[in-house]
Amino acid sequence: MQPVQYIGFLAGLQEACTENIAYFLKIFGLHCRKPRDKVKGRPDTPAERTETMAKIKDEFAAASRREQVRYCAYKIEELAEAGASDRKIRQKLKELGASGEVVEDAWYEALDEGLPEERERALRLAEKTVRSAKSLMVGEQETVGDGTDQVQLTDKLLRRVASRLSYQGYGGEVVYDTLDQVRRKYGD
Repeated sequence: MQPVQYIGFLAGLQEACTENIAYFLKIFGLHCRKPRDKVKGRPDTPAERTETMAKIKDEFAAASRREQVRYCAYKIEELAEAGASDRKIRQKLKELGASGEVVEDAWYEALDEGLPEERERALRLAEKTVRSAKSLMVGEQETVGDGTDQVQLTDKLLRRVASRLSYQGYGGEVVYDTLDQVRRKYGD
């Protein structure tokens, strides 16, 4: 689902997202076009961030039910692309102030748009973690795999994958199943 021009609260959210991107670039030492102190309206303190979230929640509450459902569906797809579990997605939407009915309607709308299943997202996130570890192990000699996906599958790497999955809100069963799939794919 492409971000459609939303009314009211989405314009403010889009501006807040743009400002937060500049903020995170600065945190990680990357440069952005606007210096940190010149980013208009970017919250600098926790109190300002809380105030910004309160404004977003108020605008969300003032929006019509249909706008809320559309925004929640957009947010579900965005968080799913980032690798979040179903539980974490629902938690984020509840923090925004969405009711259970709005979340359920948005969930069905996102499923109609082709939202991947939770286990697929977990496997993608695990493979991404393994690939990033692979790029860090350039000088290592011992590798296993089928030639294209050569990576040393250590306990440390599997713990890193499990930790990342748990951080994203995946339950124990999904984490263990995903680790088994990673072991089968990359050899153990």
